[in-house]
Amino acid sequence: MARSAAGIGRGGVSRIAPSARLLCLLVLVSGLFAERAPTVLALTFFGLLALFAEGMRPRALLPELLPLSFLLLFMFALETLSLEGQPHFVAAELPSALLDAARLLAAFVLARLFYQATSASELREAAESAGRFLPGSLGQDLALALSLVLGFIPAILLEWRLSLEAGKARGLHRKSGLGPAVSLVAAFIGRILASALVLPEILLARGWTGLKRRGRPWGMKEILSVAISAGVTSLGLLGMI
Repeated sequence: MARSAAGIGRGGVSRIAPSARLLCLLVLVSGLFAERAPTVLALTFFGLLALFAEGMRPRALLPELLPLSFLLLFMFALETLSLEGQPHFVAAELPSALLDAARLLAAFVLARLFYQATSASELREAAESAGRFLPGSLGQDLALALSLVLGFIPAILLEWRLSLEAGKARGLHRKSGLGPAVSLVAAFIGRILASALVLPEILLARGWTGLKRRGRPWGMKEILSVAISAGVTSLGLLGMI
C-alpha cells in the first residue's frame, strides 16, 4: 500500500536509506509553516518532480487531490470570512490564507512522495532507525508505534475510499438527511474494525516478523539530503527564506 498501483518507486528519493527519507520528511514538514512563499512553492515544485520520477502518474494523483481541495477551501474560508456582525469577506487576510493553503499543499506533496518512494517493509526500517538510540525496550515500542502510524495512514485512506465507492453504489449520494452520512461513517468504522481483527497479518505485511534487522547504512547522499533539509528548515525558521 505504501507504493501505489500507479507506479513503483524508481527515482532518486527511493535510492536513499528509508531512515534518511523519514528524517527529511519530518524536518521539512516541521518547519514548513514558517517558510515564505518562494520556498513553499519551490518545495512543492521539486516535490512534484520527484514524485513523478518515482512512478506516480499525474492522472493518478488527481483523485487524491480532491479530498485535499475540500480541506483547502475550508481552511481558506476560516481565514478570510468574518462572522462578526454581518458575515463578510476580509480581503486583508487573503495573502495569508493563500500562503497557508500553499503550505498545506506542499506538506501533502512531501508526504505523498515519501509513501511513493517507501515500501511497506521499508516503513519498518525507517521506524526502527528512529528509535534505535532510545534505551531499553522504549526504542522498539516507539518504532512499532511509528511504523503503525506510517503504515496505517494509507490503509485508512483506502478504507475511506472503498466506503465512499460502496455508498455511491448503493445510492447514498442521492439521499438527503443525516441518515446516509451516518450509514457511510458506520460502514467506514466497520471496515477499520475488521482490519484490526487481522492485526498480526497487517504487521507481518509491514515487515514486523519479530526478527531484528540492520537498516541500510548512510552514505554521502543520505547525509547530504538530511543536511539540505535541515538547512532549508533552519533558514525558514530564522526568516531568511
